[in-house]
Formats: sequence, C-alpha cells, structure tokens
Amino acid sequence: IPLGARDARTRHVDIRFIAATNVPLQNAIDNGSFRGDLYHRLNGITIALPPLRERHNDIELLALHFLGEIRARYGRPELEFSPDSLEIIRRYSWPGNIRELQRVISAAVIMADQAIEPDDLPDSVKAIAGRIIPSSASGTAARIEANEEAEPPLEVGNLSDTEPVIDLGKLKEWVGREAQKRVIEELQKRTNASQQELARMLGVDPKTLRSRLKEMAAAQS
Repeated sequence: IPLGARDARTRHVDIRFIAATNVPLQNAIDNGSFRGDLYHRLNGITIALPPLRERHNDIELLALHFLGEIRARYGRPELEFSPDSLEIIRRYSWPGNIRELQRVISAAVIMADQAIEPDDLPDSVKAIAGRIIPSSASGTAARIEANEEAEPPLEVGNLSDTEPVIDLGKLKEWVGREAQKRVIEELQKRTNASQQELARMLGVDPKTLRSRLKEMAAAQS
C-alpha cells in the first residue's frame, strides 16, 4: 500500500534489493547486533567482493575510470596520469578501498598541472607505496619525500636494530595533515570559493574546515 494513500488497495510491484556490508553478518547475528530473520530475507544470492588490495588488476582500471569521471566534472579532459604516479597508485594497498581511491584521484585532479605527477598524490599514499628511500651509505632509513617546508616526525634508527625504524602512527598522522593542508591551500589559490563552498568541495563539515584553517593560520604565525 503506498505511503499516504487514501485507499487501501494493494499494488503489486516487482523489485530487487541489493544490500552491501563490510561486517561479517553471521558474526553479527551470533552476537545479537543484526536480526537473523532480516538476514535470511535479504540473503538470496551472496557475492563476496575482496578488498581492493587483493584485486591488483582492478586498481588501474578503476583509477582510469574515476579519472575520466572527475576530470570531466572539473573541465580538464586532457589530464592523464604520469607513469610514475600510476605506478604508485598500483603499489598502494588502499585500506579505504574504492572510496579512498576516488577521493585521492579527486584531490590529484585539483592539484595537477599538465599531468598527475607523484607530487600531486597525498603524502600518505606515497609513503606507504614505498617512497621511503633507504640510504645506501649508512644502512639507515632516509626521511620521506614530502613538503620541504615541514619535517615529518620521524626518528631514524639503524635497520639492524630491534626497535622500529619509524613510528608509523606518527608518520600516518603527519602525512595526512600535510596532504589535507596542501589540498586546502591549492583550492584557495585556484577558486574564490567561500568557506561553505570549500567545505562542500572537500566533503567535510564547515566547522571542521574552520577549525583546520585556524590551525593552519596559527602554525604560520
């Protein structure tokens, strides 16, 4: 019966539901966080889709697909990946799966000039994809190639030591903030967008953007 209908006549419809989850539903049923009867109503055909890191052959195809969509949205039909940037995209593990890949390419399209180069990709992607360069002379790990104006919080140790060479938690936090800062600054240069419009373009809450802008201003003072 249609919602709000004045009569009670039943209308027959032919529909199919497609439901997706990243949670093991059988475990959720066992611990009571998901209803078993709903599961059995929905579970007609199950398709298990592996994470992107296990589908290496799909990464380049998806990257090119998203590039085509995003460059059309921004009016940049000529933009392509350089061989080096495409290699980094192939090597990265994409823990955020397709959403992360789409977000990274969207930011790269904004940052790029003639082509998408490695420097147009977030520092976090370049770091985890293998752009931490070992020093052949001393056997120590050199710092990540990043913004020359800021040093990453890395404590370099000898590779033969039992202690970790770098604190990956601190590294991930630093490169994430540096990448975010760079995208915000580039958008401010290339557009005359208000803070509200910038927040929409970045996909963040305006309050979050205002807080980040205050942090950036304080760091420069």
